[in-house]
Amino acid sequence: MKKTLLQTLVMWVLMSATAVAQGITVKGKVTDESGAPVPSATVQVKNSGAAVATDAQGNFTVSAAPGNVLVISAVGFDNKEVAVKGPSLNVSLNADTKALSEVVVTGFGGS
Repeated sequence: MKKTLLQTLVMWVLMSATAVAQGITVKGKVTDESGAPVPSATVQVKNSGAAVATDAQGNFTVSAAPGNVLVISAVGFDNKEVAVKGPSLNVSLNADTKALSEVVVTGFGGS
């Protein structure tokens, strides 16, 4: 009886750990500081090859385990890292003010 109970307990612990490691589907939205959606932002699970792009409304869906870190990046914005805590995640990105420190204007004459 004790051996069977111990085996059952060990199996339950192993199955629980496997279920947590498998991850969840995280759905969310990426916006800018004003609340406007950020299309084509990249949402990547840190230290993993898993990555998705946001749609035209800034929405995304990615598979990640609780505790994983998502790295959100987009052209013209600072990268942001956010820990996965549940199945939904809304992220606001700050504009990268250093990105356009100089502008070069080139003109071509023609007639």
